[in-house]
Amino acid sequence: MENPAATPPTSGDLQDAPATATAAPPAARAVKATKVYGQGPTAVVALDEIDLDVEAGRFTAIMGPSGSGKSTLMHCMAGLDYLTSGQVFIGDQDLGELSEDELTLSGATGSASSSRPSTWCRRCRPSRTSRSR
Repeated sequence: MENPAATPPTSGDLQDAPATATAAPPAARAVKATKVYGQGPTAVVALDEIDLDVEAGRFTAIMGPSGSGKSTLMHCMAGLDYLTSGQVFIGDQDLGELSEDELTLSGATGSASSSRPSTWCRRCRPSRTSRSR
């Protein structure tokens, strides 16, 4: 007998969940997230217009080969690094609209607009001008 868990689902196996008028916004969202390191012919595109919704209360795995942009995406979605273009939201708050201090305070206070733990602090976050060593 064939193992049903080993058989990938087909479109006929999947059912759409009923739509609700009060659907909660995603806990985190990236819209056309683009991150480019460097300029000109040596520029490296780490993220190329990535769209991603992370549902509240769900575990989400970001998988891919080494160098595919997983960590860059997570850093940008957590407000630890900045996008070259596009937007990142925590709840309905666009992180690109926050100043350094606002990003730090939202994390330090554990406010509803932040998914960072309340122990997160300024020294954990690189400045806009810091570079990797």
